[in-house]
Amino acid sequence: MSGVSVYDQMTKSEKEVANLLKNLGIQWTYEQPVFDYDYRRKIFDKNGYRVIFLHLFKDTDKWINHLLNYLRLFTVKRNNKLNEILRMGTENDSR
Repeated sequence: MSGVSVYDQMTKSEKEVANLLKNLGIQWTYEQPVFDYDYRRKIFDKNGYRVIFLHLFKDTDKWINHLLNYLRLFTVKRNNKLNEILRMGTENDSR
């Protein structure tokens, strides 16, 4: 282990995002910024990782709104899928 904190490698903005995620109780992993987001998203999707890319916004707090809206959408989709699985399980039990 090198003893260098990941926070030492992060910009002020990245630290702000990391602190928000920590306060929300969301586990995160730091990745160096990339510029080919389409390629990166394709690789993550192929390997089953879910990644939130935060966009640059002119207004400081807009990224927080984007992140929270994405989390709501993700949670709704996850809950719908879980309910579908549970419904299929109960239908199979009743047979």
